[in-house]
Amino acid sequence: MKKIFLIILILWGSKISFADYWTQKADLPSERSDAIGFSIGNYGYAGTGYGISSVAYDDFWQYDPSINNWNIKANVPNQPRYGATATSCLGKGYVGLGNYIGFKNDWWEYDPVLDSWTQKNNFPGNPREFASSFSIDSNVYVGCGLDATGPLRNWWQFNVFSNTWTSIDSLPTPGLGFFACVALSLNGKGYVMTGYLSGNKVYEYDPVLQQWNLKNNFPGMIRYAACGFSIGDFGYLGTGDTGQIVSQLKDFWQYDPSTDQWFQKNDFSGIARGSSLAFTIGDKGYIGCGINGGNKLKDFWEYTPDSTTSISENHSHLSEILLSPNPTTSFLKLRTTQHIAHIELFNLLGEKVPVAVDRELRTVNCELIPPGIYILQASGEEKISRIKFIKSSD
Repeated sequence: MKKIFLIILILWGSKISFADYWTQKADLPSERSDAIGFSIGNYGYAGTGYGISSVAYDDFWQYDPSINNWNIKANVPNQPRYGATATSCLGKGYVGLGNYIGFKNDWWEYDPVLDSWTQKNNFPGNPREFASSFSIDSNVYVGCGLDATGPLRNWWQFNVFSNTWTSIDSLPTPGLGFFACVALSLNGKGYVMTGYLSGNKVYEYDPVLQQWNLKNNFPGMIRYAACGFSIGDFGYLGTGDTGQIVSQLKDFWQYDPSTDQWFQKNDFSGIARGSSLAFTIGDKGYIGCGINGGNKLKDFWEYTPDSTTSISENHSHLSEILLSPNPTTSFLKLRTTQHIAHIELFNLLGEKVPVAVDRELRTVNCELIPPGIYILQASGEEKISRIKFIKSSD
């Protein structure tokens, strides 16, 4: 017990914080679900949505993380709406579609410098709600959704320079399409995940080959109206609605496209919900609003990941590997029956930390690195194990 107490004091004094955690921030000005969210530069943006007493909004707000404050901006044009889709591309925001006394197909560009909206060419597909969108380079991709005929699976590409729409391949799934999916861009590719009628499907869009590829299924419960964002090399997905009696969720997952693998992270710290808004600012993710049962929400949360590159803790390959002592003040010993070819050390930002390694003795000299939390990566036979440990002070 004394040793544990000492470690806590060391971490506090060194201002070391454990990553993979949530922090509550300033509420949005009013409760809502099915709202839009995106980020441009150092700011997040949120608006529209379905409020209390079936009120639809056309308001639009800017979030400044440096002062944890929301500021009103120019309203989204052409009537209130809910179930719209939105993303950012090359310093501008793009918002459209949704529903307000009927399905919509209008498309608008937001200039954050002028705080003004410009109408662009209408989306050429069927007017719809709960569509998905992501951006890659100078293009915005919009598809899926729900119209009067049912779920849709067709997709379109919008070029922000030419103000033109081009039809691309539909999702390669037979029959009906999906709506209320999570969509995000990651390392030059687009991803569409989960959604109503999609089960746990994950699709990757390659803009160079202009084709969709089916990836490993999302391992969590089947859901729709989840939310997601990308930070660094990873995608994230969580919350959502199962459509069951106890329907809303709060679990949270990380997707690594380099290995096509999912890892469960710490649960979202707010109450379970679906139909939330989400965006990324820098190396932080944000989730807000949504619905729990029949209650609309306005709380807003910041997520701090444990890594922004493809270096993360992973116990699934080299089994029976132990580090001792952990915490350590000097040398770290690896104990395993597996062959180890390489041993490397990384901080929680994914940056390599130079240390002296004796591979034959399986020891790492940690004497010269500052106190903190690190990830040891051991490689062998084309398999990798990543394990966290603590370097404490003397």
